[in-house]
Amino acid sequence: MASDEQQIKQIMEEWRRRTAEGDVEGLLSLTADHAVFLTPGNPPITKTAFAVPDYPNPDLDAKIDWLQAALLEHLKPGPAALEALGKQRAGAVRDALLANKGLNPERIFIVAKPTEAASPAGLVRMEMKLE
Repeated sequence: MASDEQQIKQIMEEWRRRTAEGDVEGLLSLTADHAVFLTPGNPPITKTAFAVPDYPNPDLDAKIDWLQAALLEHLKPGPAALEALGKQRAGAVRDALLANKGLNPERIFIVAKPTEAASPAGLVRMEMKLE
């Protein structure tokens, strides 16, 4: 069974594909029946009304763009999820570095906050930032 993150990514990929194809029916199939579309300055639009081709304000591209933005905002990971992702990626980098037998394992470590110390001559300090 796919994880929640994998399922979200699959839905988002399907959403992007159907958007690129202009597949309104397909986009609506990914939307819950009780969904209500909200746009600034307009009354709420039900899924059924959104699907009607001659509904007032038929700018499909604008509707799709708004829906994508709303979904991305809703599915955006919180601070705890970002921290977990950062730790996971840092661990993957550490493991890849440790696989190189030419590196001294005592020199590879992960810190949560950046350091201000300068690297000694001939040595390299690698810092990564998750945004």
